[in-house]
Amino acid sequence: MKDIANQALLESAGSVIRPYTLGEYTIGDVGCALVTDTGNIFLGVCIDIGSGMGFCAEHSAIAAMVTAGECRIRKNIRKE
Repeated sequence: MKDIANQALLESAGSVIRPYTLGEYTIGDVGCALVTDTGNIFLGVCIDIGSGMGFCAEHSAIAAMVTAGECRIRKNIRKE
């Protein structure tokens, strides 16, 4: 299987960054792109909120991956 270049993943992670503020919190200012062992790419963003329900971009991308029925990560990239 062809390896996906880090630069392509970095650009994918950057494509979902759309920061905005919600009160004192910033949402969407960090992006993550991960590649599964089957070659699929999943993206996620951070959600920083005070209620304890926030999570990092990696968690968001992993949740998307698991929702799609995959469970093995080959590579991940984080962009701030």
